Amino acid sequence: MRRDYDEKRDFRRMALDTRIQCKDLASGETFYGHAQDLSSQGLSIDTDREFAPGTRLEVRIVPEKALVPPLYAAVEVVRVEPAANGQGYNLGVRILEHKS
Repeated sequence: MRRDYDEKRDFRRMALDTRIQCKDLASGETFYGHAQDLSSQGLSIDTDREFAPGTRLEVRIVPEKALVPPLYAAVEVVRVEPAANGQGYNLGVRILEHKS
């Protein structure tokens, strides 16, 4: 039986549909994007800004309902692609450090 690529990952991805606050650590600029999915090692973020792989960001997700704690982490951009809707970019980021 053949598995598709997503099933071969070590960590399952959880679908998200939420706003995410991001801070470019080089410039200090804060901007907002949209988190698409989350795993224990990374995130997929839609944004109107393009970043080079290797760029480091801080991200913060505060859930609308207090059922799960907020996520605050340092991340590194590992993938950049045009967004599926043709507007902006989709960033694949790797979580480097969870912050409190």
